[in-house]
Amino acid sequence: MTGSGTLVDPYIIQNVTDLQAIEDDLAAYYELEGDIDASATSGWNGGEGFVPIGRGGTAFSGQLDGRGFTISDLTINMPSDANIGLFGILDNGAVVRNISMTGVGVTGSDNVGALFGVAGNGAVVDIDDCNSAGSVSITGSNNSYLGGLIGSIWDGTVDDCWSSCIVDCAATNSGTIVGGLAGRNVDAAFTNCHTTGSVTSGGGEVGGLIGRQDDGSCSTCYANGNVVSGDSYVGGLIGRIRNAPTLDDCYARGNATADPTSGVYVGGLIGRNGSGTIDDCYSTGTAAASGDIGGLIGENFGTVTNCFWDTEASGNASSDGGTGKTTAQMKTKSTFTGAGWNFTTIWYMDGYPVLSGGAIVFPREAITRVTNLIHRYNRKEGVYTLELALGEVTSDFGLPEWLSRPQASTPEGEVKKQAEAVAKSPAVKESVEKAVSEVLKPTGGATPTVSPAKDIFEFAETVISGAAGIEERKPELSIRAQLLIAKIKGGLSREETELSSSRVRIVARMQEIQNEMAGGLPAGERLRLETERNALHQRLRNM
Repeated sequence: MTGSGTLVDPYIIQNVTDLQAIEDDLAAYYELEGDIDASATSGWNGGEGFVPIGRGGTAFSGQLDGRGFTISDLTINMPSDANIGLFGILDNGAVVRNISMTGVGVTGSDNVGALFGVAGNGAVVDIDDCNSAGSVSITGSNNSYLGGLIGSIWDGTVDDCWSSCIVDCAATNSGTIVGGLAGRNVDAAFTNCHTTGSVTSGGGEVGGLIGRQDDGSCSTCYANGNVVSGDSYVGGLIGRIRNAPTLDDCYARGNATADPTSGVYVGGLIGRNGSGTIDDCYSTGTAAASGDIGGLIGENFGTVTNCFWDTEASGNASSDGGTGKTTAQMKTKSTFTGAGWNFTTIWYMDGYPVLSGGAIVFPREAITRVTNLIHRYNRKEGVYTLELALGEVTSDFGLPEWLSRPQASTPEGEVKKQAEAVAKSPAVKESVEKAVSEVLKPTGGATPTVSPAKDIFEFAETVISGAAGIEERKPELSIRAQLLIAKIKGGLSREETELSSSRVRIVARMQEIQNEMAGGLPAGERLRLETERNALHQRLRNM
């Protein structure tokens, strides 16, 4: 394993042995160098396989960036043990991003997920762009949590994650809580997540995405797999909402089934809603149990607005919340726009409504326009050129006219003033983001792809807000512009894309060092910074 474990010089994971060695420094920074073949783990430790990272006395509090690479065929077979996954326990501040896991086979007794078993009480973690495929299972019987990616999470963010794992819990105790993505969410925010695998449990509180949601939020998420429980509290998306989370712009397409003789609280979207607020959601699958069945929600004590279910496809004529519609109505856009749904940046129609983040296809015109927008900054190297270009884009979509300014003839002082207003105003930020999303709006299709809209806006925001120090950051921003263009066009291989990302980090750090050295520093500290800068410069030349 190379590197020193810092943000600028992370440890580089080259093989599955290096991956296991993360256990030796649980607070460091790590990156994957390439795809990891973990098939050998099936024969490790007498058949128990890979040992979950941070499962002992100390949890993982560092950062792991998979850089989009894949860990394949990881085996963990510990049916009598808790806190099972690639990571056993995540501590406060842990960051895990950009990791794909395929062919996983993970078994434990409690807190089991392909990526991690548990982020415990008080731990705020950041999970971004991670996914899993394979199978996860649990043997525990009381207060056990199982998810296709996450066993249980207390607090933090889970963005752009998904799982197609087959999730299976053989236990029949009602204390087992199972979800297609996460078993239990206490207070985290889930955004742009989805599942496609089946979920089966002998116990209760079972959901296509999340088994139990206590608080927190769930936005722009969906579940397509069928959910089966031998008990109660079963939902196509979430089995049980206990307290007062928010749920908006979500849907479920799978069937939700509980025990036909004693199972209750089953809904196409939510089994039982304690006091959550649910807005702009729908379901199409069948809800089946012995009682308390709803096309959308089995039993509801919360607030439900502008939500629908398909009465014909589900066969459910009633629901404790939501409005039933025919299949034809559910496939008519005006059904949803009439209820105030956002078909500008969140939804589009592909039969039923589809989340734009889940199935984006970029038309040629959009690619050309956004590429030209970024090129304009990159070519002229002007501080506010990208702001001008964004202004031109916003004017095309009926947004506030003043966003089209300043024009090229506007005095520089006025340009700065308006650029600073753009940077500081949340309303303006939202409008600009809307404009970029409109340029990239989907035109249909069902192939999940990653939208560069977020990256484009972050880049735009950096340039727009950067009156201070923008000149010094030109080399970094130029590289970022080239990288974004390549991402939009799909013109770079994964290796080339990651190489560009590394260049961005190195140039940014070199600029930080330059800024630090501009002030008065002790001779020893100046020497240390010069040594680091020279090493980074050499590393950049070797790329």
